[in-house]
Amino acid sequence: MQRILVPTDFSKYASNALEFAAQVARKSGGEILLTHILDFPVGSTYSMMGEFASVESTHEMVFKLQESAKENFKEIVDDQKYKNLKINYDIKIGNPFESIAKEISNYNADLVIMGTKGCNGIEEMVIGSNAEKVVRFAKCPVITVSDYFDISGIKIIVFGLDPDHCPKFVIKKLEEYQHLFDAELKLVWVNTIHVIEDEEVIRNKIQNFVEELKLKNYTIDSYRSVYAENGIFNYSNDVDANLIALATHGRRGLAHLFTGSLAEDIANHAKCPVWTYSLKAEK
Repeated sequence: MQRILVPTDFSKYASNALEFAAQVARKSGGEILLTHILDFPVGSTYSMMGEFASVESTHEMVFKLQESAKENFKEIVDDQKYKNLKINYDIKIGNPFESIAKEISNYNADLVIMGTKGCNGIEEMVIGSNAEKVVRFAKCPVITVSDYFDISGIKIIVFGLDPDHCPKFVIKKLEEYQHLFDAELKLVWVNTIHVIEDEEVIRNKIQNFVEELKLKNYTIDSYRSVYAENGIFNYSNDVDANLIALATHGRRGLAHLFTGSLAEDIANHAKCPVWTYSLKAEK
C-alpha cells in the first residue's frame, strides 16, 4: 500500500475517500496521489447554448477549470490535518473512467480509494457510476467509501467466498489488509435459490482452502438468502461488519448489463467501506 490513488471531484464523498486514504497512508507508510479529471469536450465546437464556440473560448474555460482545481488542491495540501503525509496531485482532461484507468497504470497504484454516492434505477443499469467501473476493471484493490470512516473501527471484515472460483492470490492480498487493520476475517458462503450447496460440504471446502493459506484470526460461516447480494448485506449487518470484501469478475459489455456483478453492486450501495479485488488481477 505504498502508492494510493484517490480520484477526486472535491465533493464531500471524495473528501471522505481522502480522509480514509490519509489514515491508511499513515498506518502503511504510503503516499497519496490525488487526481482530478476535467470531463470536458475539448474538441467540441459548440457552446452551452448550442451555438458554435471558438477554440479560444474553449481553451479559456479549460484554463479556468484547471486553475480552480489547482486552488482546491493547494488548500488540501496546506491543510494541517495532512501534515507529515506525502500528497501529490495532478489534473487530467478526458473521460473520467478512462483517465482513472490510465492513472492507475501510470502511477502503478497499489490501492485505489474512491468516494461513491451510488446510483439507482436506469442510471445504474445503463451508465453506472465511475466507482463501479473502476471496481470492475482495476487490477489493484479498490476501496469505495461513502461516509467518513475511522479505520481504527475496522475490527470485522466479511469476505463472501466461493472456494471453487476464488484464486488464492485474492485471499493473500486481503490478508495484507486484515493485518493492516488488525481485524477478524469472517469468511461466508451464501446459499441462494440459484446455487444451493450442502452447508457441511461447503464449510469443509472453505476450511481446506484457508488451511493451505495458513490464515489466522478467521471464522467460517454460511448464510441463506434469496440473492447473494442481500445475503452479504444481511450477514454483514448481523455480525456488525466494518468492511465488506469481495472478489469481482469484472464482467464486460452485455454480460455485465444482463447478469450484473455482485462486487460492483455492493460497492455501489454499501454504507460501510467495501474492498474489492479483480479475479483477473494476476492474469
